[in-house]
Amino acid sequence: MPIRSIYSGTAGVEEPSLAELSADRLCPFCGTLNAGFDSQTPCSRCLISDTPVSRSAAHARIGPWFVLHSRNPSAPGMSYQAMIGLIRRGQVKARSVVRGPTTHQLWQFVSSVRGLSREFGVCYDCGQATETNAHVCGNCRKVQDASSNPDAFLDTFDSGDTENLESDDNATRLPKSDTLTMQHLATAFSVQYAPGKRCCGPIARALIALAALVLLMGIALVVWCYVSPSFYESAWTWTANQIARL
Repeated sequence: MPIRSIYSGTAGVEEPSLAELSADRLCPFCGTLNAGFDSQTPCSRCLISDTPVSRSAAHARIGPWFVLHSRNPSAPGMSYQAMIGLIRRGQVKARSVVRGPTTHQLWQFVSSVRGLSREFGVCYDCGQATETNAHVCGNCRKVQDASSNPDAFLDTFDSGDTENLESDDNATRLPKSDTLTMQHLATAFSVQYAPGKRCCGPIARALIALAALVLLMGIALVVWCYVSPSFYESAWTWTANQIARL
């Protein structure tokens, strides 16, 4: 099914023909058709002039973060740093509606977006006060950082997996590389591990002790058979009889 244009289905407005479209010019910043639109005339909707300077400014801040506002709801996306800049200049408020990688590109209030809400001193999850540079919320323990690549279109980071992440310097975090060390594997499985020290649990130690006991009993049996040939002969005869009965 073809995608309908902005003119389709609008009461009293007919979709223009290709000949009529050639006389108009499409605004690259909001998608509005303007009659007689040129580089010196601002767009009638977003009020931005299509100049090389405007295009360069748009290219420099392009990214996967969007702000919903009435004048230009279809404006190009911006980078994470550009969004932070708008927040710190007061142009984006806590109740502004945005979308981006950590919202899975669905519209949300800024105050409930991970990575942005702390700029207003609140946790995106529980709404409690937090520091603007906090890594973890002191109340719900949710990570406040945006993803490692905040300008990716979709964020694959699951904040629920790090809900209980400690914020102190002793917290063990996964390495940035793909190689997992024994320390990180031990942390993942809640095993106390220290290089050069035994990390066996009580069950493992019991199995090792049982294996050692069986080995000692076997050695003792071999020695006894060696020093007492009569015991060896009787033991062998008994074993042969048991096998014959099977």
